[in-house]
Amino acid sequence: MTIKRLSEWLQTSTNTVILTGAGMSTESGIPDFRSASGWWKNIDPRAVATTEALTENYSLFHEFYKMRLENLEKAAPHEGHQILADWEQRGIVS
Repeated sequence: MTIKRLSEWLQTSTNTVILTGAGMSTESGIPDFRSASGWWKNIDPRAVATTEALTENYSLFHEFYKMRLENLEKAAPHEGHQILADWEQRGIVS
């Protein structure tokens, strides 16, 4: 498939979905979960990312998600986000 063909599909599609990975977040300064320096290297996900964690160790659960929310407050859109926003404004994706 060529880039030209992909461009044609995007321009004529009425139901385009964009799926991204952790790279969209990390480019904005949001830590990922699975890389060599990701969240799960420092903490067992079962300790903070389950309903049991919420009820059995609320203080750790709260600390973890508070830290995540604080990281989100520092994040800013990058070029990839701006491209997707442009595509949405132009009706290429919805």
